[in-house]
Amino acid sequence: GKGQHFLYLNSSAQKEGNRARIITTKHFPASFGVCRVRFWFWMFASRQTGVLKVYTAEEYGMDILMWSSSRNEENKW
Repeated sequence: GKGQHFLYLNSSAQKEGNRARIITTKHFPASFGVCRVRFWFWMFASRQTGVLKVYTAEEYGMDILMWSSSRNEENKW
């Protein structure tokens, strides 16, 4: 897309360890072993927000951690 969509997750009612998932039935074959995801995020609160983690699900259902951030420093994207 062209940045026309967003996902909002209200973390105020969440507990440590909870997950939000974006799931698609479309498969993205990594024919050259490369898969790219680009996104922007805003993670700011008066209390610690925890860690934002991005996983991929491999063929047999195992989640593989690809990226994480605990940035809660600035009120910006």
